[in-house]
Amino acid sequence: MLLFWKPCYLDSRDRQTKNRDLWLETNELDAATRAAIELCNELRSKNMVRYRHLFKERDLSPSQINALVERHGGMDTVFLTDYTEDEEGKQLTERDIAMILTGNPSARMFAAGTPKHYIEYALSDRRPVPVDQVTLTKDQLSLLGYFRRDLRELLGSSFYREGAGTLTTRGGQEPTLRTAATDEEIRSFVTVFRRLYMPKERANFLKAISLFADIAQGNSLAPWIISARAAYATILDKPLGPMPFTGGRDIPFSRKRLIRALQLNA
Repeated sequence: MLLFWKPCYLDSRDRQTKNRDLWLETNELDAATRAAIELCNELRSKNMVRYRHLFKERDLSPSQINALVERHGGMDTVFLTDYTEDEEGKQLTERDIAMILTGNPSARMFAAGTPKHYIEYALSDRRPVPVDQVTLTKDQLSLLGYFRRDLRELLGSSFYREGAGTLTTRGGQEPTLRTAATDEEIRSFVTVFRRLYMPKERANFLKAISLFADIAQGNSLAPWIISARAAYATILDKPLGPMPFTGGRDIPFSRKRLIRALQLNA
């Protein structure tokens, strides 16, 4: 397989963004590495970053590219969102980018559309919550304990770690869903998700976050928690809007309605 990657990089010497052409011929790799990279490419996984060092920058002429593509019977393009590197090929964090662009080691960068409460919290005096001064009832401790258990199970699930998968189509064919998770792993994820989402559950997300906001009163974390709770409700009630493979049409119903429909048909 022939892979082409054209990542954006920020040159720290002149603070300009540029592009480079990277190429990888997977047939030149050992079998295990080749299989891992080709699976990452098929799933459009961000784990491709792990193999960045194997891609080589090459300045090829159109005729050389045509010959290379013909030899491999085609070419696939790697595209990773929110990925930037420096002139040496090292991945940059948002803080790294801010420092390079401003020359200020204290500078921070936020993506367009970052919610206000994220920015306020990032710039606040983030002191830890004084846990030794907090007194909780038995029911409150139980609520937080069950929430922590379910959240850890959700974050540790294969479906969450590997991602929901990709929905792709080529040449007008019907969309194809590809996921690394098995049906059983997806069902397990949905079971835990229900416990965190359903209003009647003893330790759902809204109950836990409301309790934590009360505990954190007076701390810079409290306004962030309260705003996050409001944003959660807004997102659930907001129409889905335009979606892929719908011809640009808006989806009029909300995420809450979609989740409810999935639960009824599960």
